[in-house]
Amino acid sequence: MTFKLTYFKTVDLSEPQWAEKIRDRVSRLIDTIETFEIPDDPVIVHYVGKDWFRIMSARSLKSMLDYQQQHLDYVQDYTRDHSGIALSLSRKTESTPLEHRYNLFLASLIQANLEYQAIFTLCKSFEEKWNFYREIDPQFKDKALFGSIRETFSAKEQAYFDKFAACFTQDSLSDFIPITSYVENLHFQQVTHFKKCKDYKESMGSRKYDEICCPSTRAVIDGKKSLLTRDAADSFVAIYMVLASMARVETDEIQAFLGKQESDYLRLGEQKLYRYLQNPRLFGFTSATRELLLEMGVAKIKLAFKGDYTHLWSLHEATPKQNALKMLIDYSKMDSAYPALVRFFTAHTQRHHHPLVKQAVDALVKGDNIHNVMMTLETEARKHPLFNEEGSLMRRLRFITMYIGYGAAPPKKEPKEEITLTV
Repeated sequence: MTFKLTYFKTVDLSEPQWAEKIRDRVSRLIDTIETFEIPDDPVIVHYVGKDWFRIMSARSLKSMLDYQQQHLDYVQDYTRDHSGIALSLSRKTESTPLEHRYNLFLASLIQANLEYQAIFTLCKSFEEKWNFYREIDPQFKDKALFGSIRETFSAKEQAYFDKFAACFTQDSLSDFIPITSYVENLHFQQVTHFKKCKDYKESMGSRKYDEICCPSTRAVIDGKKSLLTRDAADSFVAIYMVLASMARVETDEIQAFLGKQESDYLRLGEQKLYRYLQNPRLFGFTSATRELLLEMGVAKIKLAFKGDYTHLWSLHEATPKQNALKMLIDYSKMDSAYPALVRFFTAHTQRHHHPLVKQAVDALVKGDNIHNVMMTLETEARKHPLFNEEGSLMRRLRFITMYIGYGAAPPKKEPKEEITLTV
């Protein structure tokens, strides 16, 4: 997809002092945890006690926080689980038919608040009697024998024995495993995983539950604060892409990222850069982030940045055509009873395109397509012997294009704008 700059299309950042920094800094935008590319859900990493800059995927950060929280939760849950196997049972994802029935049986013992030793002892007792029964009656048809074996247990144990016996069918013998071995294995898995989680918790040192270790820098990340930077991170990445376009920097990572964006991505990014130049504080960037932007060309753009037209462009209360009319009318001060006199007192007597601007305003009011009108106005203005690429008219036209895009230019008329001009 081809992206075209609008307002900042005349800015050149291809000099090595800017282009090399932009190219070098792309590595700080790449998520090194999962995606290994510039993420579509970026956050600005908030390092504890350090004003550094790095972008990470919000999904990657959440997965790291979840991984840590799972370890901390396991340590806490382990101390509460007297059964010694409940946590392992809850973590099992695949089971044979016999293991599935074992799980249901063991869950009933856990629900009865039996401790591990009691569970193992009961299972061992059931297993010994069941092996005896199976040797005598492999087909499980002798009900009298089963009943006599069952009666060797207490009334409470008989209820558990019935559930245990329900685990076995002729089909289950093909994947048979003694229940004592199964219980011991569950317990071993639980203890082993607990040791792993405990070691992880101890390795955290004084880190809080929402702080993680950065895989790239080994510094501590405040996960909670980092996740709050989604909007700021989106703005930074968009501004970076605009700067890279000005510098004609095209890395594989940049191209891959832009290839997934909508056609108006850079134009919207220019709007963010324009607002940033007006008031950097609105973006909530840290000093390190602001310094990084200066190093990548914002310092040069600031020197060339002239005028501010945002007061003439309402984002909510007017249509793009109404805003464009306001911009052009202000250029020639057409909303005054004495435009020439107003231009004199406001030191705007060097503007040369008033007849062309008047024609453009009339065309917009008449209903001509806004893209056609802007294109015609620029084409005709360039023919003037005193044409200035950085003059007021061209800056206004670029500003308008930044909001309406280049667009197609259909020949049909558009609705007339209800605007009264005093000329």
